[in-house]
Amino acid sequence: MAQGEDAELRRLVGVLTGVAGLVAIYIQAQVYRIPGRPMWNHLSTELLFYSTAFLLGPLVVGVVFSLARGSAVPAEKGEPVYRRSHQRLGMTLLVVAALEAVAIAWRTHYLASALDGPQPVALLGKAMVGKETIRTALAIGAHVLQGEYEWLLPVQWTLSVAAPALFAVGLWAWHRRGGSLRTAGRAIIGITVLAIAGEFAGRSLFYLTGRPWF
Repeated sequence: MAQGEDAELRRLVGVLTGVAGLVAIYIQAQVYRIPGRPMWNHLSTELLFYSTAFLLGPLVVGVVFSLARGSAVPAEKGEPVYRRSHQRLGMTLLVVAALEAVAIAWRTHYLASALDGPQPVALLGKAMVGKETIRTALAIGAHVLQGEYEWLLPVQWTLSVAAPALFAVGLWAWHRRGGSLRTAGRAIIGITVLAIAGEFAGRSLFYLTGRPWF
């Protein structure tokens, strides 16, 4: 197979794999979009699932690249390749941090809406349960955010939104100065660990606010 054909095939496989991944994430999110759990039956659920994948996916790839540096890419052209990949990682993290922020804020507002008077009709979605049942479920979820587990929300904000965004800016500035690739690689590993912790806190909060109330 010619080199050009091989590149086209790899590109096609990459596109198909990406599309399959997006569909798989959507299907997984739909498991939680059920009328019996009004706390999850909201578009913020899909956003949270996608933002988690878009945050951790590139970071894990960055970790693999950092650990494989020198073997995955020939040494003579390795540095420009890694610096470009780090720049793309930084831009991706900025976009994903914004997406994660929207998802968290939207879900928090959705749950808190049950505590602010009548439930807005626009937030009832397609749930086939009574309005008061929805209000009760959302109110319980909102109280979880304000109760003994309230510390999980700032942890999620800090590690899943603020830390990746600040890291992206720092990574850009580091390469702008021609900083060490080894140091950048170690930093990528560190931010990945923090992001995983943030997503774990967020997912814990997701399940805690969706506990049965009947």
